[in-house]
Amino acid sequence: MKGLSLRNYPLVLAAIRGPEIAAKMMAELPVEIRQGLEDGLIVPSGWYPVAWKRELHKAGRRVTGEPRLARLMGNEQTKRDLNGVYRAFIRIASPSFVLAASARMFSRYLRPGKMSVIDEGKGFARVLFEHCYDFDENMWNDVIGGCEAALEMTGVKIVRLNIEEGGGDGDSTTIGTGSWTNEKSVSFSETGR
Repeated sequence: MKGLSLRNYPLVLAAIRGPEIAAKMMAELPVEIRQGLEDGLIVPSGWYPVAWKRELHKAGRRVTGEPRLARLMGNEQTKRDLNGVYRAFIRIASPSFVLAASARMFSRYLRPGKMSVIDEGKGFARVLFEHCYDFDENMWNDVIGGCEAALEMTGVKIVRLNIEEGGGDGDSTTIGTGSWTNEKSVSFSETGR
């Protein structure tokens, strides 16, 4: 996995939960990862074990007590990674186009991982993730959060993503489904039901 994701984790955690939480998370990390982050030995373009990102998620979850923290972190990190020209481009792209582009880019950040859109239609898609070795539930939630962020950045109003198959500890293959709309959400009280 690319070092950028590892380096940005404590920065994003500090931004959304405060510097004291990020410091507690860093203290929970194995020495090799903590020193690599503190001393700048983990470089953005370098390749590192997926296990290191798992350790970041485990430590973050322990210190915050938030079971969905990995999904939130995947969402926030993606939004921050897709700044500048990328953000402007995504804003004018369709959700289907963004998913197709994400599938092409996935293996540039996670080797030998592969993402492919296996079914799509108006406002929905099914996506297959393969060869995602050493993943656990947190890693899958991180990926789903990242997909969610990319779709949200296209300007759609409501995004729903779910894991249909896989997505647990030790699963190297997972199928996710997503739906999105620009329609206003209608509650039961509005329809008279």
